[in-house]
Amino acid sequence: MVRLLIEAGADLSLKDNDGTALDNAKMQGHTDIVTLLEQAEAKTLNKPANKKPCKQEKDRQQHMSNFRKFALSRKGMHK
Repeated sequence: MVRLLIEAGADLSLKDNDGTALDNAKMQGHTDIVTLLEQAEAKTLNKPANKKPCKQEKDRQQHMSNFRKFALSRKGMHK
């Protein structure tokens, strides 16, 4: 799911009260998700600035909402 959101162009810099998706993954101990997000951020930093973000704010909000739901659903699965 995280990979799909990244490939769909989810804005990894969006923050909620707990920080970015990467911050949340680190806090919850999801090392596999941390790795995916860090790799995606590294690729983003190395790409030209013409990469188009999500078309609308509601799309970005939905991506973040979907990621948070996914992360919360996996909470406790990596003990």
